Amino acid sequence: MDTANFLFVSADAALITDLAWQVRREGHDVKYYIEAESDREIGDGFVPKTDDWRAEVDWADVIVFDDIWVGSDVGTGELAQELRAEGKAVVGGTPNTDRLEEDRGYAMEVLEEHGVNTVEHHLFHEFDAGIQHVQQNPAP
Repeated sequence: MDTANFLFVSADAALITDLAWQVRREGHDVKYYIEAESDREIGDGFVPKTDDWRAEVDWADVIVFDDIWVGSDVGTGELAQELRAEGKAVVGGTPNTDRLEEDRGYAMEVLEEHGVNTVEHHLFHEFDAGIQHVQQNPAP
């Protein structure tokens, strides 16, 4: 079996420790970065860690982002796209997947365009318009 260098990046909460551990158990080299200070001890003793994932990009054959969040902002899709443009193999989103998460109105439009039945929904561009709608349409 050919082995590869895997860099796992939890740019928000640590959500992918078990996969990093399994990849390591299968004989691959692994480094794991966890942004959230409160989660950094997760996986200790199971997978090697790094304090600077960007410093490990050249080392990595495969980079795996476990979520679309970078702290409180949506954005690993943009990071993944930039790394792909540099020729890296990346498991993760795209700027469009970031938009699907951040803009629920857009996400509903995409679902409907692809024939998925959705629940009734309304897009409000002003907070007061949403309040007015709820007041005029009381229902569970």
